[in-house]
Amino acid sequence: MPFSFYSNIKNRIQTNKIIIIVLLSISIAVIIGIAVIIGGVNTDTLTNEFPADEIISIGGIHVAFTDSTTEKEAIATVDRIAHGMEYRLEYNIDYIANSYYVEIDENNYTYKRNKLRQAENWIEASTDTKKGKHFIVSIWDPLVEEEDFLIILEKQNLCLKKRINCYVVFEDEKWMNQNKEKIKEELRKNERVIEVSFDYIDKADSI
Repeated sequence: MPFSFYSNIKNRIQTNKIIIIVLLSISIAVIIGIAVIIGGVNTDTLTNEFPADEIISIGGIHVAFTDSTTEKEAIATVDRIAHGMEYRLEYNIDYIANSYYVEIDENNYTYKRNKLRQAENWIEASTDTKKGKHFIVSIWDPLVEEEDFLIILEKQNLCLKKRINCYVVFEDEKWMNQNKEKIKEELRKNERVIEVSFDYIDKADSI
């Protein structure tokens, strides 16, 4: 065959290679572009343009005090961390679970804690809290009527106490949400405070 025939075939192969390389380059560029666009999407627009921290916020703060805390003492405790902000405190409310607790000396904590777990219907109520030289163990409410549990308390010389549950709401909701972790940390430093938790609300439901 003439030399020109092979030369044409060779040229076509080279041309096809160039076309394939160009198409691959375009495809890669398109894929990268799509990835950049997706990665750059403002997720706020997926939630009606409300940032996540504004959709899920707190409506108030649950504060559990030791059994001997008076209303005056509870208010004084919150006053110290309120930084002059106005708030409302509901004292000794009865609609929060786990109203009871026991105090265990730190030297006997592990042993007596394990004894409590031997109750037939034992359920962990919440994380234990260390106050001074004692640990505070929250008790699942139904257990206080269980005979085997009461027997364990008696044998371990543990006294069942009822905590004072309070609900705190600051008038400036924005300030409360911006400072919620600091408020929680400061409250938990107080010897009378057993537990602090947030009452979360979902604003997305009302949007």
